[in-house]
Amino acid sequence: MKKSMRAVLVMVSLCAAMALASCTNSDSSMGAALPSTETQSQTQASVTQTSPTTTTTTAKPTTTTTTTTTTTPTTTTTTTATTTTPTATVTTTTTANDGIKVTPMDGVMYSVCVANVRSGNGMQYDVIHRVSMNTKITITGKCDNGWYAVKVGDVKGYMSHTVLSSKKEETTTTTTTKFKGFEPDFQYMDESVIEEAQTNYSNRSGVILANIGTPFVRAMEVCGGSKSKAQTYANTLNKYKQELGDSVNVYCMVVPTSAAYYMPAKVGSADQGLYTKNVGNALVDITNLDVYSVLYEHRFEYLYSRSDFHWQPLAAYYSAQELARVAGLPFDDISLYTQVIRTGYLGAFYALCDVPELANSPDYFAYYKPDNLDKCTVTYYNTAFKNGYKGKMFFEGCSTGSSYTVFIGTDRTICHVKTDVDNDRTLVIFKDSYGNALVPFLTNSYENIYLCDFRYFDINAIDFIKDVKATDLLFAMSPMASNSSSKVSMIDANRTR
Repeated sequence: MKKSMRAVLVMVSLCAAMALASCTNSDSSMGAALPSTETQSQTQASVTQTSPTTTTTTAKPTTTTTTTTTTTPTTTTTTTATTTTPTATVTTTTTANDGIKVTPMDGVMYSVCVANVRSGNGMQYDVIHRVSMNTKITITGKCDNGWYAVKVGDVKGYMSHTVLSSKKEETTTTTTTKFKGFEPDFQYMDESVIEEAQTNYSNRSGVILANIGTPFVRAMEVCGGSKSKAQTYANTLNKYKQELGDSVNVYCMVVPTSAAYYMPAKVGSADQGLYTKNVGNALVDITNLDVYSVLYEHRFEYLYSRSDFHWQPLAAYYSAQELARVAGLPFDDISLYTQVIRTGYLGAFYALCDVPELANSPDYFAYYKPDNLDKCTVTYYNTAFKNGYKGKMFFEGCSTGSSYTVFIGTDRTICHVKTDVDNDRTLVIFKDSYGNALVPFLTNSYENIYLCDFRYFDINAIDFIKDVKATDLLFAMSPMASNSSSKVSMIDANRTR
């Protein structure tokens, strides 16, 4: 094994106009949204494994370092834990839960937060028990989807790797004022909360606030997604493919917003799954990445900030994984990243849209650092691809309210990441601000990554793609951009500039 655990107010003046832009929905179906559920600390560490004897695999010794930094207006907590996993020989068997393979284990872990024990190895199974933080959990097996078979007292069930650690949390905390309501390491939502969101909401000048007065309060934007706009966007991307020919693999990723899954059903927000499908149906020789469906399968995880427009990095992880899968490239499990958590996060919906209720239940923001971060060279250029200078991938000095800008720092650059991968694969990403969070999860898949914001790009895009010898081109745009006539015109103008 290799690697350690990897891992908004965006530059507010840059993304607020795009994110708040309202689009019409003249010929799309309106979809009922599904509210958010539980969120969990994603700290993951290895367990000492003792195994039986039949089919075997051998794991090499590994050292995992997890760094968690928690910042609140009055509370600062820093936790560092280092775990060494010994060499282990394991046996593979298969359980009856959806055919998921399980490796028998005999070990102990601890819950990193208030966490659920479920009847099966996935979020879709019933909660049969709950444990508090630092509860000793007996591990009886590891599922190949990242879950563990566990025993807690007389209760036998399954728990996600995201809520387990091989060590108890040991922190030094200085607290003067405790947060009210939502704590950073758990957010439990059951059927009653999901139902409440359908009636307990209000419209604040285009911002929908759901689950008011609860720890699950969430602000969202109504999103458009007409079939005609989908066709226009696809036609624009088709022109890129026509000019680039077969030498470049072109991918389209329509990045869903939180409204896709959590918007109350009675609110007239477009069915983003249908919009993604309509875009895909109009593409020619371009691969449509249906991350709407991918994220739907994970919708009970903490995929989107409740106080900001953007997705959480966990959603970007699943979306980047889909790109790597379709492109036939290696991709690292999130357990191999170092996770950093910021608490007390209140994003643009709070700061710009005057939604004071969000302050009663602040977000947390969790991002992930790849294991090869110190082997990556990051160079920033101006929007004309000149005057390059060395930089960093993570801007960790940003304020808590600006946490989404931890990625890349600003949209007004062309960013080149040279990794330690040796596969002659070069990816160019044209994106809105959602695309920034994809980069850390692709550093073990591509040798070169170029990140370009279509709004701040001052050279001919086709010439640029050819000059950097791109093998892959990804358009990663939210419906707020791809369903906007003015934004799509900008994407087309970059092609002919």
